[in-house]
Amino acid sequence: MSEDQRDWPKETLRNPDRSPLLAGAGCIRGYSETLYFLTDELLPWIAEMLEILNPHLVERLGPKWWINTPIEKLIRGESSDAE
Repeated sequence: MSEDQRDWPKETLRNPDRSPLLAGAGCIRGYSETLYFLTDELLPWIAEMLEILNPHLVERLGPKWWINTPIEKLIRGESSDAE
């Protein structure tokens, strides 16, 4: 059981009669907690890293450093298998 699940209503957490409504409530609570984890814990450091890396690449390779790299295909919305 996660730390967050300890705060759920006991009936939702236990769901002894296997109520589909409580099961749905549990799914929504679990999904919400996953989104919270992603947006508050997992993703922010990646954004910060990219923001630190960009000026470094601009300084070393120029303001359009991604041109003629595999990253350029991502910007144009092409998949890597498009070639």
